[in-house]
Amino acid sequence: MKGDKIFCLFSVDNNYDQPSNNLVAWWHEKPSLEILAAALGLKFPCERDEDIIKVVNIWSMKDEGTFIGTSYRLEEITPGKVK
Repeated sequence: MKGDKIFCLFSVDNNYDQPSNNLVAWWHEKPSLEILAAALGLKFPCERDEDIIKVVNIWSMKDEGTFIGTSYRLEEITPGKVK
């Protein structure tokens, strides 16, 4: 399906030698807050307000969220073809 996009959840561990595109999960459609939180190992709404804010920030794709030394971001990606 030409032109389709996917949503990818990427992570970066707090180490000096980590690439910026560790794929954690991907979806054909933007995941709900509950599905995104589950991919992060959380239940939404989270027990802590700061975790709710982090999940919402990641979901809004405007900011990264850091949980226990790992940063996460959600990106909308156009699938590519490997040559």
